[in-house]
Parts: sequence; C-alpha cells; structure tokens
Amino acid sequence: MLWTLVFLFLISIDPLETLDLGGSRKVQKPKEDPRREDVNIAVVYQHYAGRSKSYDKAFKEVIRKINDATAVSSLRRLATRYNFQPVDCILPTGQFFVKEVLDCLCNNVTSNNVALIIFVTASETYDSTTAAEQYFLTAASYTGIPIIAWNADNAGFTFENDLSPYRIIQMAPPIEHQARAMLALLRRYNWPKFGVVTSEMAGNDRFVTAVREELERFSNKSTKWKRVQKSRVTIVDPSLVTGPNSLLNLAELTTRNLEEYIGEMDHPTTTEKALEFVATYGLLANERECEQDWCSQYMSLVKDSSKKNDMLVWRCSTCKSDGMSSKVSIRTSSLGRIDIYEMIHHCHLDTRNNTDIDLKLAEVKKNQAKIILLYANAAQAGAIFAHAEKHDMIGEKYLWIGTQSVKGTQTTVKAPAQAGMLCVNFHTVSNAMFAPRDDILPLIIQLAPKLFGAALLQLRPNEQFQLKSNVSCKSEDGDPYWENGKYIYEHMKAAFVKGNPFHVDDGHDSFFYTFEKTGRLRNSILQISNLRTNSKGEKTWEKVGIFTNNELKMADVQWPGEKANPPQGAADKFHVKVVTLHEPPFITVSDVDPDTQKCPGNQGSICDWGDVEYTDDAGIKKNRTLLKCCSGYCVDLLNKLANDIGFTYTLYKVRDEKWGLKTENGWNGLIADLMHNKADMCVTSLKLNSERARDIDFSLPFLDTGISIIVKIRSGVLSPTAFLEPFEYSTWVIILFVCIHVAAISIFIFEWVSPYSFNMQKYPPPEHKFSLFRSYWLVWATLFSASVSTDVPKSTVSRLMALVWAAFGLTFLAVYTANLAAFMITRVQYYDLSGIHDPMLNFPQDQKPPFRFGTVDGGNTHETMKRNWHKMHEYVKHNKFFRMNISSGIDAVKNEELDAFIYDAVVLDYWAGKDANCALMTVGKWASMTGYGIGFPKNSPHTSIVNHYMLQYQQKGDLERLQNFWLTGACTPDSHSQTQSAPLGIENFLSAFVLLAGGIVSHSSFFFFHFRWFQIVSVIVLGFEHIYCMHLRKPLQKIDPDGWCGIISMAMGKSLTFTEAVDRVQEWRSRTQSLASTNSPQLKRRRSANLKPIEDDVAPRRSPRFLQVETNL
Repeated sequence: MLWTLVFLFLISIDPLETLDLGGSRKVQKPKEDPRREDVNIAVVYQHYAGRSKSYDKAFKEVIRKINDATAVSSLRRLATRYNFQPVDCILPTGQFFVKEVLDCLCNNVTSNNVALIIFVTASETYDSTTAAEQYFLTAASYTGIPIIAWNADNAGFTFENDLSPYRIIQMAPPIEHQARAMLALLRRYNWPKFGVVTSEMAGNDRFVTAVREELERFSNKSTKWKRVQKSRVTIVDPSLVTGPNSLLNLAELTTRNLEEYIGEMDHPTTTEKALEFVATYGLLANERECEQDWCSQYMSLVKDSSKKNDMLVWRCSTCKSDGMSSKVSIRTSSLGRIDIYEMIHHCHLDTRNNTDIDLKLAEVKKNQAKIILLYANAAQAGAIFAHAEKHDMIGEKYLWIGTQSVKGTQTTVKAPAQAGMLCVNFHTVSNAMFAPRDDILPLIIQLAPKLFGAALLQLRPNEQFQLKSNVSCKSEDGDPYWENGKYIYEHMKAAFVKGNPFHVDDGHDSFFYTFEKTGRLRNSILQISNLRTNSKGEKTWEKVGIFTNNELKMADVQWPGEKANPPQGAADKFHVKVVTLHEPPFITVSDVDPDTQKCPGNQGSICDWGDVEYTDDAGIKKNRTLLKCCSGYCVDLLNKLANDIGFTYTLYKVRDEKWGLKTENGWNGLIADLMHNKADMCVTSLKLNSERARDIDFSLPFLDTGISIIVKIRSGVLSPTAFLEPFEYSTWVIILFVCIHVAAISIFIFEWVSPYSFNMQKYPPPEHKFSLFRSYWLVWATLFSASVSTDVPKSTVSRLMALVWAAFGLTFLAVYTANLAAFMITRVQYYDLSGIHDPMLNFPQDQKPPFRFGTVDGGNTHETMKRNWHKMHEYVKHNKFFRMNISSGIDAVKNEELDAFIYDAVVLDYWAGKDANCALMTVGKWASMTGYGIGFPKNSPHTSIVNHYMLQYQQKGDLERLQNFWLTGACTPDSHSQTQSAPLGIENFLSAFVLLAGGIVSHSSFFFFHFRWFQIVSVIVLGFEHIYCMHLRKPLQKIDPDGWCGIISMAMGKSLTFTEAVDRVQEWRSRTQSLASTNSPQLKRRRSANLKPIEDDVAPRRSPRFLQVETNL
C-alpha cells in the first residue's frame, strides 16, 4: 500500500521536474516552448579508434546541457529561444581527399542547414595532413558559415594573419604566442643574442616573421613592467623617487615581495636589486590590495596626460568599483630600462639532405649562436640533433628552445636530442589509444557551442534572422553563401568563454578564451617543458614553467650538462690576426711606455711593427719584435667589434709596407697577407675596388671616400705699388696734377693780389715770407698732414683757401686709409684645380714651369691612375714623382718639391685639417668614389657577423661619432678663402720699406760724400755755381730784369738782382761801425758823464730792406 502511494505521488509531480536521489541539487527544466528555433551545429573531426566515441559523447552532452538549461548560468536563456541539434561529420584519419571534404560539406553540413561548424584536429605531422586541414577550412569558408576551429598544427597554415575573411575562430594558440614566450625566456635569462633554425616544415617562414616582429616590438618599447599577482601594491610619490638609492629609504617598499627578492637589506647589492625588482615587478600605488579575483588581472601601462611631469600610470580597467583608485604612478626616468635582442643568424635546413644539415649547422656555429630557437617536428628535430651532436652543438654551452611541434605529443624522447633543452608547448592529446582524462579535443568540442551561444545572446533586435543557413552545394537548392553568418561571427569574436586548456588539477580552470579582431586568440596558456634525464637514463619532458598574460613563471630547470645555472649564451671568444698599415688618422703609431711596455694611458692597442736588430750581452746580433702603440679610427672600430662579437686579436704591420698592388708576380702588401692566410682580417684605410674584391672579401664600407688633390697655400705678396691701389690711376692724376697745382696756385695768387701781402709787387712785406714754392710746400704738407714747418699766407682769402684744402686733405686721408686697409688684406695663392680631369694634371708639361704632382706608390690611387689615367701615370712614373707613403707626399708638397699630391680624399682632408699652419687644402671634386672596408680572406666565417654589427653601428650613429672624433681638424675649408685677415709680413709691406730705405740710403750717401770727399763735392758745387753764374744768370736777368722770379722763389730772385747781398753788406758794415764806436774810451767817458735816454722820435730808423736777411726759399 505504501509503495502504491509513493508511485501515485510521483505521477502527480510535473513531468518537467526531476528529483536527484543521489543527493545532488534539484534542477528544474524550463517549460518547452513550441516557438523555440531549431539550430543545427556540426562538429567535424577525424576518426580515431577508441576516441571518436568520446568526442561524440562530449558534443552531445554539451548540447543536451544547453537545451536543458543545465549549462553555465549565463547561457540558460538559450534554452527558452533555441533548440540546438548536433550534426557530426567524421573524416578519415591522417590525410583526407577532396571527395571526403565535399561529402562532409554537402551531405552533412549544408544539407542540415547548420549555423556553425566546429572543426577540431590533433595531428602535428605538418605534412599533407596539414594541407588537407587547410583545404577543408578554405572550402567550408566559401559557405559563409562561421567556423570554430582548433588545430594543433595551425602554424603550418598559409592563411593570412587576419582570419576574418574566412569567418574562422581559431582557438589553438598561434605561433606568434610561442615566439613571444621564447623571447620571454631570452629576457628572463639574459640571452640577447640567438639564432633560429627551421626545417622544411610548413609554416617556417611565418615563425621567423613572428620572431622578427616580436624583436621589433621589444626594441621599440621599454621593458614591459609587470605586477605580481596578489601582491601588496604600494604607491610611490614620484617626487620622492630621484634614483635607485632613494627607493631604499621609502618605508612603503619594505614589503614581503621586496624582502624575498632582495634578501638582507644591508647587502652591498641592495640598491641594484631594489631597482631591478621595481623595474621587473612594479611596486606601486597607495597601500591597497585587490581582494576581488577579477581585480588581480595585470594592469596596463599607459601615459598620464593630466600630469605635467613624465610619468607612467598603471590602469586596471576592472578596478573601478567600490570607490577604489585605479591609478598608480612612478617616474619613468628613474626606473625605465630598454633591452635589445638580436637574431644573429637564421638558417633553413633540409632534413632530407645530410650535407645541407652539416653545412648549415656549421654556419650557425661559426656565427657563435649559442641559444638556438628550433622550429621543426619531432622527427625532423631528431635528424637535426643527430648532426648537431657531431658539431658539438648540444653540449653545456648551447641551449635549444623548441616550439610545440618539436615536443608534439611525446612524453619521452628516444631520438637524439639535447638533454636540458626547453620547449614551448600547449596541451593537445597524448599517445594513448583511448582518450585520457586530460584530452583537449573533448574540452574544445564542449566550449565551442558555449561560445556560439554567447554570441547568439548578443544579437541585437535588428539582427534577428532565421538561424538556418540556406547554403547548398547545388545551385537549384539554395544560395552558395550565407550572408547572415557574418553577424554571428562578429559577435563570437567579441564574446568570451571560460574553460580549462589543461588538466583540471593544473589550476587553470579560470582561463578565459578571448579573441582578437583577426579571429585568433588574444591570450594563451603555454607550458615550458624541460627535457630531463631520469634515474633510468631516459629523456622525459617535464613541466618547469608557464607563460600567460605576457608573464613568465619558471621553476628549477635541469640545464644542459646537468648544470645548475643556465648557459651564458655569449659567443666563445676566438683569436684573429689583424694586418694593418700606418695611415693617420685611421692607424696612428706611437712609442709604448718604456716602463710598462703598454700604450700611454691605455689609449690604443699594442701592435707588432716588424723586427729590429740588436746586440745581446755576448755581442751576438739578434732580431726582436718592435712593439708600438696603435690608435686611431680603425683601432677604435676594431676594439668595438672585438667587444661586441667577442674575440681577441693580434695587430701587426704588413712587412713590405705595401697597400696591395697586383703585379706580374701576383698581389703584394695587405692583399697578399689575406690571400695567403697570414691574417684573418685587415683593418686600416683599405679601399674597396673591383679588382681586390675578386680575390678577397670586404665588409660593408664604414666610410665613404674617393680620390682628391691636396695643394699648398702660399701667402700672397702685395705688389710694390700696393699703396697706390686704393685709388685708380686717373684719380691719382687728378689729385697730383690738378688738385695740388690748382690749390697751390690759387693760394699764392690770392696772396699776391692781396693788399695786405704782396699787393701785386715783386716782394712781400719784410716781416712776411711767402712765395709760390712755399705755397706748394703748404699744400703738400697739409695734404699728408706732415708735421713740418710751413709759412702760412697773410691774406684772409688765401687762408680760407688753405682751410678748404685742409678739409679736402682730411677727406682724402680718411678715404685713402679705409681703402688701404681693404687692399692690404693678404691674398692667398694656391692651385685651384677643378679635379682629376683638370688641364694642369692632364697636360702638365704645357705649363710654365711644368706642373709637378705625384701619389703613393703601390696604393689604390696608383692602381686607379694606372688603369684609368694612363698619361698621368706615365708622367708621374717618368719624372719619379711617386712617394713611399702619405707623410712623405705631404712633406713634398709643403717643401714645394711637388705642386700637388693625389690620394684618398678622407686622408687628405685629415692632413689638411691638422696642419699646424693651415698651409694645406684639398681642391677639386672627388673622383672614383668608393669606401673603406675591412678585408677578409675569401669565404671567411667572420664576414657576415662583422657586417651584421657594421649595420648596427651605422644605424645607431657609432660610425658617425668615430668620424667626428678622429677626422675633424682645426683647419676648416672656410679659412682658405682667397682673401683673409692676417698680419702683414715684410714682403707684403715692401713698397713702404723700399721708399724708406731709398731715402735713408740717398741721404746717407750724401752725408758720406760730404765728409769723405768734401773737396770733390766742393768742386762739383763750384762747377754748378760757375755754370749758373756765367751762363744761366745773365739770360735769366734778361728775361726777368725786374726780379719777378722772386715771386716764385725768393732765393732765385735774390740771386738775379743781388739786392739782398748789397743790403746785407751795408748792414754788416753799419753794425761794425756801431760796435767800434761803442767800445771806444771816449764814448764810454761821455756816456758816464752825461747819460740820457734816447727819445723815440730821434732814434735812428732802419730801412725795411735791412730786415731781409734770410736767403732760403
């Protein structure tokens, strides 16, 4: 009876309700709505024995839960609107063909009007199977139906990065995430230089591109700061952070994380570790903790535009509730850091060709790549490691880091492999026959419908349409493309779904699948596996780290060689012999310190400069190496290459001191040493040319050059008539022959006419001395401001005329002085050659005198001249104008043994710039443009790595800095203009000295003759006087009987009339008589007896004529 009542009770319950008798919660199913729309979802996978059933079961199970509203709470509303129906399509295992693809799409997918295609594969062979998978996705994309795919080998697909045109959502981690994880490992262990090795596996080019793009992102961005999850967050006032030392004084930074990272706070390395900790983990913001799970996400680093000073701001997009501050800051200038990573070598191997593997791996070894990123499948990796072992490239100094395809589904490795290597992988499937508990495909099959359902819930009212695709393989049955699928696809990219890509015990059940606009995963969970050797001697993969959200967490790693510490990753230092030749400023040679046998001040490198002979204590002659100190542009460049690449070197001078010229017996000099493998490198100003390049290898040019010409600057000598150049000759004629005469005659005429002076008489008043000659003397003295005695006119008009002339003289002197300063500027003289094709170089013998030029014997310029300019070469050779080196050539130009010297333009510019007197300059255009490069023997292993760094130096400006330091001289081309200000030498003021010397010599001669040959001079003077008196005076008296010549010259007039002489005789006699009477005794007694003053009116008056006593002009 009791059981009957129970049965009746259960029947009375609503059939939509069920009771879980196992003790679980009761779930109430929604009432079935007849208006629910049927939505077909197709799952496509390959047939695996023992696994296909589990895949089918997982798919139908998630469909049932969504339809029954027993899935996640956010999707329960789907059960009231849609009824999902499963459609499956199983493809053959491994490679499948077009027939299977078309059967699946036409007979299963389009025929059931599915709204979503789920395509999952676990194959990682990267062969024809990968191509078949891509073919299926391509064919399915032509239907327009959205596709959710998970393909472990998606790196081998040739799709563009943007999957939107194909309407594909790829839930498997892309190869770009693996490359990012690999570079995170490089950063973690400080391996800035690495190599990349790829096999012929599909997707190798895409992997290399991903690595390069990640490198570029790292190079253009400061070190990515990260915040430790669930750590105390501290805000630091930017004004308190002035440097690393100030961080230790902030109490806010003494948190648990900092103490664990640094250790003892009083350790000497505390400052460095504190800065490194803050730069790595980002201890920031006002002591707060995000207790919510969603607030422990990593915050993004942005720039705060509201702050005046430069600060970085952490923003957490989800930390905005409960009034929490979402902004923290710290000064970038004190904590910023930039890391630089370099792919120093990349090679593509054909694993089917053993010779190719050996050659390519040898190149990797030569380029000193110790950390190697490997892209290959497991079988190809085994072949590569087998050959790498022969080259000793799997030892403790090397580390190989593989992609997902290297590990695949393996847990143990039997093929050759490097013990201790790392691998970046994601969870796929195991090799078990039956699906294990952690198989990834059932999880993806269950997550895909949930993602699809989340997208359906986001459809807007204007986007509502029937979720049955009308696509058909036959044109008469439907359309070829489903346009409405784009709405579902766009909402799927914006949606997210929570799932576990690993085993549930791994703690990743909170991972969210989110997607980029390209349809690829925004973030992945990647595992770092370490190939270890267990106690049985087997190599097994073990998890040692996780990379997600751009954060790397690592545990202990068993490194190659079972070392506890990671390999250095730096290239092994190797030794090279470097040959050179002296040529400043590239190679400058000086003596070493006699006490230390090192370069003074450690500036430069010790170099072998040949053998010298000496006598020992026993009197035996022996040879020893002469050590010198080498410095200069090329030595600095060589030292930089040695530090960056990692090598040591021995520098020595080529024994024959030749640059390298090809003769009948072959090459000599530097080129010969490289060809005979006496040297590994040649570092000096070695010019590149085609003939040398046939027999040796050159690096990229580190400096451009050409062929130029250097000449001597000769100081210009001013002409003896330079003091006349301020005025034209016509001006001088007007001044000397017009102005002076007009002024002198005008002054005299005004004076002669004036009643206060001559009053138109033959003689001026007795107290006034003036004549035409004296007028000329006044004009000349006034014109040149001569401080000599002059007689001024008495007439007012004459005086005014003299003042006008004085003003004219002042103006004349001012203008003359100003122009004289300009015309007395030194004019430099040099051969202004236009270039190598100047007529003076091509036709030197036509010049008067012949033009002399030369070059260095055996150099590149000599070779170029011999090959291209035959006439010039024959002229130099015939006249023996060759010089042994550049210094002797420069000396020949300075000593005027040569008029010009032809050589490398850069070197000549250097010599011209460093000349003590700036007496050299380069002229003309450069010819035969080329460059300086580092020489190597043919097929040298060092060429590529040197070129790699030369490109970097050029991009960073290192070569330009070396050029500015070594090649810039004190003399600049602007100082070599034709006219320049400089002190005048004796030769430039010769005219003035000649004028002065002439005056001194002439007057000295007169003085000498006056005392030594007084009689001779007296006879000569007496002869001239006799001629004048006997032959010239009477004709002049006849011409001028009235004595008007005195107007011109007072002395001439007196000599013609003798009036002056008579007056002077009478006056002399009168004075004699007066003196005689004054001195007589009678007169003395008379005066003493009756002395009376003489009255003015009775005093005797002298005739005015007796006052004219001077006989000069």
